[in-house]
Amino acid sequence: MLKKLLVLTVIVSAALMLSIQAAHAQTFTVAAEVPVATSATFSVSRVTNAGNTWTAHGTNLDFGALVLVDVAAAGDPPQYVFLADDVFYAIDIGSNGVGNPDIDISYLDTANPNGTPGDNTGLEVHGSVSWAQVIQGTPDTVNVLGGSNYGTTNSVSGEITDESIATGFFRVMVGMATGDEIYGPLAPFSPADAAGIYSGTLTLTATFD
Repeated sequence: MLKKLLVLTVIVSAALMLSIQAAHAQTFTVAAEVPVATSATFSVSRVTNAGNTWTAHGTNLDFGALVLVDVAAAGDPPQYVFLADDVFYAIDIGSNGVGNPDIDISYLDTANPNGTPGDNTGLEVHGSVSWAQVIQGTPDTVNVLGGSNYGTTNSVSGEITDESIATGFFRVMVGMATGDEIYGPLAPFSPADAAGIYSGTLTLTATFD
C-alpha cells in the first residue's frame, strides 16, 4: 500500500509541475521591400527563323553577306532583292525592379558604299527596326507596337514609353528590310545598290520616370 501511495504521489507531483509552467510569447516584425526599377538590362539574341533558334549574342549585330532572292509573285517578272539569311536580332530590355523604362532608339550611319554616310541611301533606308510588348507564357505573346527603318528611329523617340505596356517587357527587333514589314513596307537592298559593307551604330537608351 505504501509503494502504491508513493507512485501515486510522484505522478501527481509531475502533473502539477506541468500545469504550472508559464507560457511565453514573442512578436516578430516581418518586412520586405520590392524596389522600383532604376537601371536596365539588354539581352541580345541572334534569331534564325527556320526552326525558331535563339542564340545568345553580343553587341555586334552582323548580318554577313546578304542573299539575292526573287520575291516576285508567281507569274510576275522576276524581282530580285538582297535579304538577310533568315536572321534577325532580338534585344530584350529588362530592369532591376518594378516598372519598365521609356526607350529611345537612334542610328548613326558610318559606312555607305552607295554614297556618303548619312545621305539616306545606306542602312538608314535598308535596315529594319521594330519594337514589341512581350508577355511570357507557353508560348510567349509578342505584340508588335511599331517599327521603322534605321534612319527614322529618331523621329519615333518619345513614342516607346512604359505606358505602352501594362505587363511584360519591351523587345526591340533589328533586321534588314524585306519589303513586307507589317508596320509599313521598307526598301530592301537590290542589285541597283553598290556592293560593299554598309555599317552604322544603333543606340538604345532606357530612361526611368
